[in-house]
Amino acid sequence: MVVGNQTQEARSVIDKAGHERSAQVIYAHERVSVVRGPTQAISETGSPIQQLTLQGPLVKYRLTLPVLGPHQVDNAITAITALEVFSKKNGVPIDAKITADGVAAVYWPGRAEVLTNPDDHVQIIVDGAHNSASAAAFVSTIESLFPSITQPILIYAGSGGHDFAATAREFSRLLPKVIVTRTRHPKAVPAEIVAKALQRDNVPVAAITTDVESALREASRMAVSGSVIVATGSLFVAAEIRETVLSIQPEIYPDMRGGVMPFYEVPHTGTSSQSRPSNTIPESS
Repeated sequence: MVVGNQTQEARSVIDKAGHERSAQVIYAHERVSVVRGPTQAISETGSPIQQLTLQGPLVKYRLTLPVLGPHQVDNAITAITALEVFSKKNGVPIDAKITADGVAAVYWPGRAEVLTNPDDHVQIIVDGAHNSASAAAFVSTIESLFPSITQPILIYAGSGGHDFAATAREFSRLLPKVIVTRTRHPKAVPAEIVAKALQRDNVPVAAITTDVESALREASRMAVSGSVIVATGSLFVAAEIRETVLSIQPEIYPDMRGGVMPFYEVPHTGTSSQSRPSNTIPESS
């Protein structure tokens, strides 16, 4: 059993479970280490990437990591460790270049995904964070990507079954301007309920909107040159922001009772997906 970076408390539980099941527990960070990087860079296509070198017991790997954030470096270390354990156990040789090519081809929409170009005056980044742990990882990613960030504009929506106040609290150290909204997914919680929960938890709310596209218009109104718009709370939020920014045809969900959710209406932006350029914020109507 190959395990990524864990707290001591978690390790104790994992060790106990491994012992009970007669399974060897291998901690990735004790086998594979970072010997260079990670450094932030821009790919040939204009996307932010991480570059690093990992050293394992068998091979050295020079990697380009398209997924962002310190936690993704931890994930890469865990994956490489699993590969080396498999290689040693089964006598399968490792090709460092093929491994690096595979890592470089990773594509994970909606996970710390920057939707804008590096030279755009306003940056937009989305993530599906829906609990405090994933939100904390996303905040660390934002800080590594935008080290001089001040008062980002946070578009936030909650889903049923999630502690959205605890999730939003993780962004407090960024001092964001918070726009609370509602996705069209059946599990979406009304924006007013989410906003009240955040306010009870001393998270200031700057605006409330009825849908995600309206939230993005409000964020663009607040933004100035150099602003960062952050959209999170669930993958539903990230997906709807991606639809608008990248001109993707929306999906419409039926509710659990078989009808179309009554609060959702297909947004009308005044432009077709063919005529609106990608990577732009829709203008306010």
